[in-house]
Amino acid sequence: MFSFFKKKETPKESIEEQLEESNQDSITEELVVDSSITEEILQPIQTQSEQPEKKSFFAKALEKTIQNISSITGFGSKTEKIPYDTIEEILIESDMSYDIVELAMDGLPKEISKDQLRHRLISLFEFAPKVDLNNLPTPFVQLIIGVNGAGKTTTIAKLTNMYKSQGKKVILGAGDTFRAAAIEQLSIWASKLDVPIIKTKQGHDSSAVAFDTIQSAVAKGIDHCIIDTAGRLQTQANLNKELEKIVKVCNKAKDGAPHQKLLILDGT
Repeated sequence: MFSFFKKKETPKESIEEQLEESNQDSITEELVVDSSITEEILQPIQTQSEQPEKKSFFAKALEKTIQNISSITGFGSKTEKIPYDTIEEILIESDMSYDIVELAMDGLPKEISKDQLRHRLISLFEFAPKVDLNNLPTPFVQLIIGVNGAGKTTTIAKLTNMYKSQGKKVILGAGDTFRAAAIEQLSIWASKLDVPIIKTKQGHDSSAVAFDTIQSAVAKGIDHCIIDTAGRLQTQANLNKELEKIVKVCNKAKDGAPHQKLLILDGT
């Protein structure tokens, strides 16, 4: 009867199991807390790494060009020299005339350093004719040539503004009779800069425009005569023959004209 009031003895094994379970629960709680803390710490680091790198304007503009050069030469590596064939391929792909490529690559070794290539390309232009700015003929005829979109019309406007600031008289010739709105674009610049312009309708002979412009400059005693031409590539044989015709007609209008041919290139 008195056994009812006696305390039941719990075996030691059960006590040890309960202690182990309680310890495991406490450990898992600690692990949960620790993982939450690490998530809070790592979250801003991950968001920072996921953000795209900010690139400058020039890096974005030249990204495609850099990728093309890198795919051919491995540009960006620490190699000091580039194979001869690779350099020749790059120059040809850059729309350079093959005659100039042959002239530039003549005599170079099989492995070419950047300095060797740089000196060779610079040497091609060392013997360019110099213009004596103190003894210019009157009128001084300039023929503006280049591909479409390179900035020929804008360059004409800048030259006109510079000559006018020096107190010189300028006349423009709208020789680009091929591109739509080219004549109107140059006419707007002529009105803004307050200079005369010789023009015709679209599709007419550009050589006639060049002849009339030079004749007008001679008759009016104008100092500078700037003639625009249609954009053309060096690979377009027919258009280049047309350009040869313009040069011959300019020489008929005045001996030695055009006195200077300006090739406008894209700076990018």
